Amino acid sequence: MCAALALAGAASLLTNKPPIVLNQSTQEVEYQAPCAPPPVERNGVLCVPVRFLEENLGCQSFISGPTQTVARYFGLPILFATGNRVARVNKQSCDLSVAPFALGTDLFVPTDIVERHWGVRFRRLGKQTLGISASTCLPQSIRHSVSFDKTRVVIDLDRPGPYSVRRDGSRIIVRIWGALPRVTQGAPPASILPVPDIRDVLVRSVGVASLGAAGADLEIDLRYRAPATVFSLPDPPRIVIDCEKKFEEKVETAISTGLAHVSLRRGAPSGPVQVNAVRANLSSPGRKYRLRVIMAGNALRQCDSPSRVAQREGAIAAVNGGYFAGNGSPLGTVVSNGEWVKTSDLGRTGLLVTERQDVRIDTVKWVGTVVVSDRPAKPLGGLNTRYSQSGGLLVFTHRWGTSLDAKSGETTVSVSASKVTAVTHIDNQTGSNQATASATSIPIPPDGYVILGPRQLLNGIKTGQRCAIRWEVRGNGGGVRQVLEAGPRLLAGGHTKITAAEERFRADITSGRAPRSAFGLTATGEALLVTVDGRSPSESIGATLQELTEIMRRLGAVDAVNLDGGGSTTLVIHGKVRSSPSSGAEKRVSTILAIVPE
Repeated sequence: MCAALALAGAASLLTNKPPIVLNQSTQEVEYQAPCAPPPVERNGVLCVPVRFLEENLGCQSFISGPTQTVARYFGLPILFATGNRVARVNKQSCDLSVAPFALGTDLFVPTDIVERHWGVRFRRLGKQTLGISASTCLPQSIRHSVSFDKTRVVIDLDRPGPYSVRRDGSRIIVRIWGALPRVTQGAPPASILPVPDIRDVLVRSVGVASLGAAGADLEIDLRYRAPATVFSLPDPPRIVIDCEKKFEEKVETAISTGLAHVSLRRGAPSGPVQVNAVRANLSSPGRKYRLRVIMAGNALRQCDSPSRVAQREGAIAAVNGGYFAGNGSPLGTVVSNGEWVKTSDLGRTGLLVTERQDVRIDTVKWVGTVVVSDRPAKPLGGLNTRYSQSGGLLVFTHRWGTSLDAKSGETTVSVSASKVTAVTHIDNQTGSNQATASATSIPIPPDGYVILGPRQLLNGIKTGQRCAIRWEVRGNGGGVRQVLEAGPRLLAGGHTKITAAEERFRADITSGRAPRSAFGLTATGEALLVTVDGRSPSESIGATLQELTEIMRRLGAVDAVNLDGGGSTTLVIHGKVRSSPSSGAEKRVSTILAIVPE
């Protein structure tokens, strides 16, 4: 389906441009163009850089050997060899008046061979200004085709003619020099140049951006910034613009000694993907860092923005942490700076940092015990949670709050400074406190904890007895300083290992594309804090778990774990957000994973 483009009210892109003269009888156009570096005359022959021909005629050039460069204009190639006075024009030898020569990074070539074979003439107007004369061409139609990895736009012409190309963000503007006067002599431009109605994931529209004294500006408006290749072909003469859906642009910038910000922009047939990551050598010579799991606040249910938490703790870089419930409480096991904050029975993948600062990604399985005086150790079922699959004793610290509501039939043991300070049994029938007849709200000592469980498990405990609690991660072989349980796992030993099914994740985590966050380790032990922006078709569509796994591998990870994503996805560097949160602003989270200097 084609639709004619109305030109009324179009903003001109052709103002303040070099003068142009059109010869109506010969249908030739002459326009002025700056030449930098300036042209050089040798033996009376004007020589110009090859890139000047690219910028002002629309020719394409490429290096074909150590000293050879090919310039092609509407399918007619000229092969130049530095220092060689013989060129090859369409595979036929041709003597040159001046041998091509290099000045800096530019190859200068004589213009007389270009004039002879491409039908273009040059004259010097000033030290750095040339006049270019050539036959004008008239756009006949614009068409397009869509394939898996690119969208091709073709501008059909009535004859070869000079054109130039420029980029303006996600727009590609092709100027056809001198086309306007020929267009306006006949039928209205909108009827002469119909444009296609494009419905494509990459190309939003194609049309005439403006008409003016210099010619016509034809614009390809892309939905996102993607690379494009522009070239011309003969028989019939046409300009081809290949807009690439699959691409990758990677920029790495130093943040601090041993730390770098990696911006990875990728194109896929489904749309663009923007990745931001921090690569950290935690044991960098001259400066060492610690990987820390940091709570947003003192209480378990407090949330805050990642940037505010990072600034408060002096973190150089940080990413949002693990999952959390609607009330702000973390859903996985959390150990922060040696303090056990909360446990979970989920047994999902997380990251662990040992006392020796060894970092690894592993399944988080813990064991907890409590010992009162010389009584046998009793197993613990959970920390700062009322849910326990094992049904063992539960422990509540100041992270839970200032008090704990005990239920009928439960017994609590209050511990302060490692000594039992109170034992309270809640009556099954009345719900009253047998010891004090007070309410069932049990204060939590700020320097201790409250143990909760059935009466039969806590019988015989008396005030004044010593009490000790021990927590450890199974298979750790030592103490842990940091634990952040999230999941699923993405990579193990360099191999894809997405454990979403084994870890019983719901479809809102496993299905579809979304903003994502992840943590990874490289083969050399570097840490990776990674975010993938999402929910923005023009900037970044997010990633599936499989795509996130490939991104982590592309960044060098051999082990990787998925973190909380969606609206929580946030990367902070020096207190500033470097990712693009999907809601337009940072979401308050319960934990962050941060890199702090020692």
